[in-house]
Amino acid sequence: KGSDDLGNYYNTQAELAQHQAINRDGWYATNKDWWEQDGGGGYGGTTDEEAMIGDGGGEADGVEGLAFLDRLILESSSKSNSKKLKFARAIDAGAGVGRVTKHI
Repeated sequence: KGSDDLGNYYNTQAELAQHQAINRDGWYATNKDWWEQDGGGGYGGTTDEEAMIGDGGGEADGVEGLAFLDRLILESSSKSNSKKLKFARAIDAGAGVGRVTKHI
């Protein structure tokens, strides 16, 4: 059970998959049109704020992300050395993570 980024609720994974299958061609056409605007330069917008579909809310997500990391670090600092988290590496999560990390 869960919802998507538009607030549509699904009781099962099968319901979500059915919704995705029904809308797939339209989504791909919209995406293709978006990337081809402005002469097809691959940017999809005229400013950084237009450069990504769904970019809105990144600042609020960044604030929440930092709060999550603060809680994680605080919790880790109260554990014994063998159980403390070591923040020695980073991972590029892809999938639009830049809309959040640009605010951090």
